[in-house]
Formats: sequence, structure tokens, C-alpha cells
Amino acid sequence: MVDAINSALAGIHSALRRYEQSAARIARAGQEVPADPAVQFPQPEDRFDLSREAVNLLASRHAVAANAAVIRAEDKLLGNLLDILA
Repeated sequence: MVDAINSALAGIHSALRRYEQSAARIARAGQEVPADPAVQFPQPEDRFDLSREAVNLLASRHAVAANAAVIRAEDKLLGNLLDILA
């Protein structure tokens, strides 16, 4: 039973990493280009797609919600089991 909680927590962490990565790509896409060509700014990814990143953000949000639901269900199951054993 604890495996389900650990798996859900790993899923939440993974979804949050994907969320942060998409947010960082969106932020980098809005960087200004320097007027002086000698000044080097980090270049945004060549194939940046805002719609893809928006979908990634939403998918990550839903993944966190789904994994949180697993934790809630497992908590309820453990509570019921303790009630039966008590």
C-alpha cells in the first residue's frame, strides 16, 4: 500500500519537473536580443512551440492532480483498514 503512495509522489515530482522545464522554455523565449552582436545572450531553443509548451503545462497540472487523487484514495483505504482492524 505504501508503494502506491511512493509511486504517486514520484509521479508528482516528475510532473513538477516537466512543469518547471516548460515554464523555463517559455521564459527563455521572451529574452531580448542584444543590440551589440559581440554580447552573447543564451539562445532560445531553435524549435520553440508555445502551443506545445502550453499543453505540457496543462498535462503536468493534470498529472499532479491525478497522483494526488491516488494518495487521497490510498489514505482512505488505509483509514478503512485501520477501522476494520481496530
